[in-house]
Amino acid sequence: WILLNMLTSIQAKGAELAMLEVRAGNQAAINLYSRLGFQEVGVRKRYYEDNHEDALLLTLDNIQYDFVWRDLGRRRNSVACEIRLKFGPSLEERIEMGERLGYDAEF
Repeated sequence: WILLNMLTSIQAKGAELAMLEVRAGNQAAINLYSRLGFQEVGVRKRYYEDNHEDALLLTLDNIQYDFVWRDLGRRRNSVACEIRLKFGPSLEERIEMGERLGYDAEF
């Protein structure tokens, strides 16, 4: 959620790409970033002092283009609905959002 909002913010400010680094061994984060469209563009060998692990450099290019935002927008809306579903103020709102996400309400 935080990353999707950060991407929305920098896109609105005119950024053309987003870059981040991640520990080479952090497979969960690498998988998340890959699902969002980030691609590996470089490696900083033995970057981290604590264990000399490599850092991977990832970028998400063309963030001003609609084709990038179609998928990111869907993901952002889906996460927003899931958050509202979990913390929403009323049962009716939760049921409505669940139906939009394709969940069946079972009582």
